[in-house]
Amino acid sequence: MARKLGAALDDASSFSYGPLIERILSQELPTCSLSEVKDKADLLLYWGANPTASHPRHLSKYTYYAYADFNPAGWYPKVTLSSIDVRPTELTAMSKPAFRIKPRGDRELISGLLGESPTASVEARQLSELVKKSRFCAIFCGLGLVHSLDGDLSSFTRMIQTLSQSIRVAVIPISVIRFTNRQVMSTKSASPAAFLTDASSPSWSRPGAKWRTASSSSAQTRFPCCHSR
Repeated sequence: MARKLGAALDDASSFSYGPLIERILSQELPTCSLSEVKDKADLLLYWGANPTASHPRHLSKYTYYAYADFNPAGWYPKVTLSSIDVRPTELTAMSKPAFRIKPRGDRELISGLLGESPTASVEARQLSELVKKSRFCAIFCGLGLVHSLDGDLSSFTRMIQTLSQSIRVAVIPISVIRFTNRQVMSTKSASPAAFLTDASSPSWSRPGAKWRTASSSSAQTRFPCCHSR
């Protein structure tokens, strides 16, 4: 029917993570597996995303709470958790530091990070210092960033390439949780469908459960669900 009508078949990726995933597949943007993030990243930056609401198990299973460092008084992983958002959220309350920007202010922030704006904001200068102090920065991009840039990620790509000259940077869409080693090493041949797995569905615990026991390769480890601590 589409051929007869001269129509185009589209899917949600055209107004979702499609532009971002295309740049990852073409190797314009660097990425890595989540196991690498958990083992090596010292800066977690959530940009335009609030996983405590959209992907409740993301922090506990894959990033912040998944680090092995544990203190009986609470979680003290050797990693900095930071976020960029337009409003206060549960994640910004946890983030140190959290950067609050104006709606659709992402492009201005990127210009400040690139040094292209003569009047760079305080947030841009502070974020630049934070990133440059790290060794390995994992940036989890949400739809807030993609929609703010209207799918034009050229300035974001330039920013990542500039930062990559001094530190290691990995870009991961927030909904993308399963990168196999082969997909990461050979992203040109990876299928887009392999990158579209929801973090919350396979491991979501029953309603009202505050804790869930998850298996690790070495021992049974207790991870807090969502943002419960």
